[in-house]
Amino acid sequence: MNGLDIKTEDRDGVFIVKTEGYIDTTTAGGLEKIFDAALKDKKYRVVLDLEGSDYVSSAGWGIFVGIKKSLMQNKGDIKLANMKNEVLEVYEVLDFTHILEYYKDTESAVLSFKKGKGK
Repeated sequence: MNGLDIKTEDRDGVFIVKTEGYIDTTTAGGLEKIFDAALKDKKYRVVLDLEGSDYVSSAGWGIFVGIKKSLMQNKGDIKLANMKNEVLEVYEVLDFTHILEYYKDTESAVLSFKKGKGK
């Protein structure tokens, strides 16, 4: 596989974005388009399932933080789920733990919206 494959689904009022492949400057634009479309469609509760991605560059992390700001302006949020160890280590080293919430699986991230977080 080359690049990035992105699949989306709506589940219980939450927009789930699943990635497969690497997220870097050459592929991040596709992800950004998905997020922009979600905002236009008023989908403000987003879970980003990274199970299929083993690399996220600074371009990807920048997009995640940028979309979080836009979602929060609309009383929404983005939650990360299913990070592989390689990606999780970078997330922790860059100290994004204080900015982006992480869940071990997609279902837990979806349920976190039901518990009043990120509304």
